[in-house]
Amino acid sequence: MSLIILFMITGSPVSIVVLLTAITILRQPSAMGTRTAFGLVLGNIAGGIAATLTYFLITLFPNPVFLLLIVLLAGLIFGNGIAGPREMAPIYTVGLATFLIVLGLGLFAVAPGQRHVVHQPRRRL
Repeated sequence: MSLIILFMITGSPVSIVVLLTAITILRQPSAMGTRTAFGLVLGNIAGGIAATLTYFLITLFPNPVFLLLIVLLAGLIFGNGIAGPREMAPIYTVGLATFLIVLGLGLFAVAPGQRHVVHQPRRRL
């Protein structure tokens, strides 16, 4: 079964991660071999760790301005790596894509009725 059809049928937000990962892998030149695979794994791990740390910071300080600033900081760090040395740029590119996907899936409601982490209702004293 095609991944796009699976994504359209299930409607699960997790299937988009599988779809984007498959597209990222297929876009890489096969001549690179193990270096490409190592770069993909390293980029996914770096992006996942950055997204996890960002998620924990956002849950500690649930403020949209803080979310904007921390995502901007992560984007600047990954962007600096993308614009930096040519050997490491693909790793930072994969890391940035993974960061945005994982953080987006973690912050926003997956099932109907769940609240967003950033937009929690105010509690009255």
